[in-house]
Amino acid sequence: MFETTKTTNNQINPVKILPRFPLIVGATPSLTSAATTTLDSEAKTMSDIWPRRLLLVAAAWNILGSASALFDPEKHFAQLFTASLSLNDPLQLFFFRCTWINVIAWGVGYSLAAFLPGARVPVLAAGAAGKLFYFAACWSAFAGGVGKPALLVAGVADLLFVGLFAFILVAQWRSSLHKDAPASFSFPR
Repeated sequence: MFETTKTTNNQINPVKILPRFPLIVGATPSLTSAATTTLDSEAKTMSDIWPRRLLLVAAAWNILGSASALFDPEKHFAQLFTASLSLNDPLQLFFFRCTWINVIAWGVGYSLAAFLPGARVPVLAAGAAGKLFYFAACWSAFAGGVGKPALLVAGVADLLFVGLFAFILVAQWRSSLHKDAPASFSFPR
């Protein structure tokens, strides 16, 4: 809240400023006055940094992991699985390539959502669902003896992304409930 008093020459003199501090380190506090739209937009910009960085990390995770699998399938199978596909079979090769090309496409989607905030909700929701099912598939392969511990680590990393994506979605949903409040990236209460 920004309260003012008028001085004897009718100039506005700020008396008291009550800032609202987001709960994320490094975010700019915003003021709840219509006269502070510049500060509110700065707070939105600062709070947008963390979801953007997370999406860029997710993009890199998807693109680099997929590219390494596509360029060196033997190493991919040796690190993550106790068995291998027969990539001499055209059908198995097709599905192997399509899978990793799809994961690269999701990485591009995360990159786009990092810079296009309007695309975030559908990308994060679908991405979280896909990563949750990928974790389940990794767990199933590991529990069945086909996956190595590195596969389980990859699945757990995707499960962490699920939690972070959900956190961003909840924060954005909460900020949409308060039209006057900046879109802050803060912990749900």
